[in-house]
Formats: sequence, C-alpha cells, structure tokens
Amino acid sequence: MRKIKSKPILAVILSLVLFLSGCGGKIDKGAETKENTSGSGPGAVAAAPQGNEIRDRYTIDLTLDTEQKSITGKVKIEVNNTSGDEWDQLGLRDYIPAIYKTLEEMLGERPAGTSELIRIKNLDTGKELSHTRDEEDVSMVYANLDNPLVPGGKMQIEIEFQADIPDDSIRFRWSEPEEGKLLFELSQFYPVLAIYENGAWQHDPFIFDGECFYSKAADYIVNLTVPDGYTVIASGHEEKTGTKNGMNTWKVIAENMRDVAVTVSNCLKKMSGTVDGVEVNSYYFDNADAEEQGQIMLQTGLESMGFFSRLFGKYPYESLDIVMTNDYLTGIEYPAYVRVTDYTGMAGESGSDADLAVNVQDTTSHEVAHQWFYAAVGNNSYREAWLDESFASFGALLYLGEFGSEEEMKELVDQNRKDADYYKGTFLNDSYEELGQMYTSSVYFRGQVFLYDLMQLMGEKAFYDMMQDYYSTFGLKEAHTQDFVDMVYRHDDSREVKSLMEEYLRLD
Repeated sequence: MRKIKSKPILAVILSLVLFLSGCGGKIDKGAETKENTSGSGPGAVAAAPQGNEIRDRYTIDLTLDTEQKSITGKVKIEVNNTSGDEWDQLGLRDYIPAIYKTLEEMLGERPAGTSELIRIKNLDTGKELSHTRDEEDVSMVYANLDNPLVPGGKMQIEIEFQADIPDDSIRFRWSEPEEGKLLFELSQFYPVLAIYENGAWQHDPFIFDGECFYSKAADYIVNLTVPDGYTVIASGHEEKTGTKNGMNTWKVIAENMRDVAVTVSNCLKKMSGTVDGVEVNSYYFDNADAEEQGQIMLQTGLESMGFFSRLFGKYPYESLDIVMTNDYLTGIEYPAYVRVTDYTGMAGESGSDADLAVNVQDTTSHEVAHQWFYAAVGNNSYREAWLDESFASFGALLYLGEFGSEEEMKELVDQNRKDADYYKGTFLNDSYEELGQMYTSSVYFRGQVFLYDLMQLMGEKAFYDMMQDYYSTFGLKEAHTQDFVDMVYRHDDSREVKSLMEEYLRLD
C-alpha cells in the first residue's frame, strides 16, 4: 500500500474557492503554501512550445437538450492544406456512430438513440458536398470536394449534425449521480478533420479499452447553449455570455488544442489554486465524501503541474480543469481538461483515507502528465500508444518519487519490471491490434520501466535535457517513435543506450 506524503508545492499560491454550481452560495477557503525550491530535475523551466503557425479553425454552435439527452449543432471548419498533395476529398472523424456500434457489439443489442451528419457544405461556393461513410470503420467520413484543394490552399466547410447521448457509455455519455442531478460528458462529440499523412487520411478502429484519436492542434470557438442552472466546464476558457428564455449561452475559447471536451452539470463544486501562473480547478460531486477527493485532486494537480513544468518544459495553456466522473475509466485526458473517476467508497479493502489518496494521486498525476504527452506532443494513440501512455505512467512514477519517496518509486519499478519480463519479445511501439491482450501491461507498465532505465543509463541531467528538447521540438505538433529515438541519440548514442532502445522498440 502506498502512502504519499505532501511536500511544499513549487511556487504555489493556493486559494480555495468552493461553489455549488446552480445551487447558489460561495465559500472562500483562502490558504497559502510556501515556495519550494527543492526537488529533482532541471532547475530552469523551458519555454512553452508554440506549435504550427498555420492551424485549422473550428467554430462550433451547439445546443444541449437536457430533457431529451441530445445535442444538435453546426461546426464550421477553416481548412488548410499544408501537405504537398492536391485534395479531392476531406477525411473526417465522426466518432459517435462508432460509439453506438461498439455498444451494440458489447451489449448484444443497439442502445436507443441515433446520430447523423445531416449535411456538409462548401461555404466558399455555397454547394452541398456529397459524403460517404466507411463501411468497416464507421467513424471515418469522406467529403467529396466540388473543387480540389491545392497545396497551400484554404477553404471553409460547414457540417450540420445531431446525436442522442447514450447513458451506458464512456467519453460521450450522460448519467444521474444523484436523483435530479445530471452529468453530461461530451467528448469526441463533433466531426474533426483526420490527419493527412503519408499520402492518406489516417484512421484506425474505434476502441473502448484504448484510444484511436489522432488530430492536429487547432483553434476552437464553441458556443454552447444549455438550460439555466447548468455549469459548463471545458478545455480552454469558458464563460457565460448570455441568457434568453431560460437558456444560457456559454462561449469556450480553446486555442492550439488538438481536442475539446466538455462537462455540463447542474450540481458540481469547485476548488481552485494557482501554480506558476496556471489556474488549476478541481470539480467534484456535491457530497461530503467527494469533497475529500476534490481536495486531493487539486493538491495533486498543483504539485504535478509545477513538477512536470520543471522536468519537461512550461505548460502551454493558462488553466487546467480536473473533473470528477462516474465513468468506469479511472481517468481520461484532454487538452487543459482531465477526468478522474469517483473513488469514494471504492478505495480498497480497508476503505481507508490512505487508499483513497493513493488512487486519486496516481490517476491525477498520470492524467496531468498527459498534458505534456498527448495534449502537447501529439501521437497516433492507436499505432504508437506508448508515446503518450508510457510517458504519462512514467510521469506518475516520478511524482511518486518526488511527493512520496524514492523507496516507494523503486519498489513500484521493481514490481513492474517483473511483470514486464513476461512481455519480452514484443515492442512498445507495436499497435493496439498487434499487442492484443498485452496492450495495457506493455504501454502502461513496461514502457514506464523502459523510460526509468533510460534515465538511469543516460543520467538525470542528460535525460531531462533530452526530454525538454523533445518537448520543445514536437510540442503542439505530432511525433513518431523514430522522432524520439533520433532525439535520444542526439543526446546519447552510446552502445549501452542503443542496446536498451533495441530491446524495447521496433526500430527501422
């Protein structure tokens, strides 16, 4: 059993503000921590990455019907052809039909509800575009262009869509945590451009126990209309901009993000704190048990934010939302927004506060690490999941060593090393399909051991110099395994390092 002791947070001014959204009242719990100058890793914080100068732009107008449990909307996309090829089609990912198809396969019957891309229109010519959906991968849609889009060219399309929100799902779902209290979690809820790479629109099968998401960082504006009494929590900055006929409009601005996710609820509480100029918000269910978890999520989020910024480079956004969920996934990551499952009542056999802290700290630190590896440094999460999951698991390990103890960290590495030995002969950069039942153990645990061993072999200074170089080079862009290998060799091309890389990675 792991017990994590609290250390002072790096440069934190912690002011706790609790509020019950839609239920009135504010309680201020002002607090302040001491500045921390101790800790492992490099002392200077590398600058935040800037990403690509040319980015697509999404404007999404969305209405949530909380009674019918459905969304209707339009998304306008300003598309930039940054490839060297002429496009006669656009590849789009529309994940909701794939969610319904997967639920049908799992449950043996199709859940009630529908989803539809109603129409796609070229706003430059005013013409409606025909489109086809891949029969095998129903998340993939091809819009046939009336005029080819040449390299360096731009165009605007508009997509009208609607979807019912399932209640027995993950990521895109609704639930009723308590009678009369609703929670809407909207992820992968809008059509998004696929990545055009190696002469083709990239797409991989939708999966429930892993991820297939791969998209470029873009600029988003989301105008979301919800009933009065509901609060919107989203990637980026959100604020209420208007009220009419019992409906509130919220505006979300999310710049340089590869995804946008949203939670809408009529009864969540909030705690907030600031570290290194970044606002960290913890949202939790309105009950006494959940408040303790909310405090742990906030503390862990603040500690992780300051710690990972020193290790890898400056966080690229102004805020981070950590939102409690009752999804069966323990944690889910999105840019500037993560979800952590409600661990209260399921902390362990003893049901102790220590068990609750261990689970919440491990999950929260893992998801916060994803802000550097997935949100910032993007990757194909189906074909090369290790580039975000192994790195996030490694981040959680480093957090344990810093805010728990090095002894606990080494014990965990030794345990995971024993488990990892069963999977020798496989490679971390094998795809989800190739790894099969070995997927979780490989990309979460074996990858964690690999990065720990690489750090020991290179030495901490050389390792963190390499990691900051990797982050600043590929932050808000996309990386592949070979990019990481090349970066390691740039900093250390010794025979020992190459031998370790060849043991864990399938190299060209």
